[in-house]
Amino acid sequence: MLQDSLSYSRAYWVSESVIAWNVDVGDGSCYLYSSKIAALSIGDGGIIGYDVKIKLEEDNGGLPINVIEKFPLLQGYKAFKVPLTVDAKSLIKCQLAIAALS
Repeated sequence: MLQDSLSYSRAYWVSESVIAWNVDVGDGSCYLYSSKIAALSIGDGGIIGYDVKIKLEEDNGGLPINVIEKFPLLQGYKAFKVPLTVDAKSLIKCQLAIAALS
């Protein structure tokens, strides 16, 4: 289920291939959305205005130890893997949103 705002939840891109987020996706799917012109918003069908939509996979092993040591406040957050084929450096210059959909 999609919440009605992109403003409240916070996910953290903690390494080139890992995003930390304190959400339980359950049987749903998790996606990263990107917009070069900052046009992301929520419409009737979910997130709209994106240029790129990337499916993220939860890493059941959790966040790597070095991430928890560097960012101790993220302990207990779930780890979501960014596919290795994604150009992270270009995406971090865009508006980003992460969503869990059931």
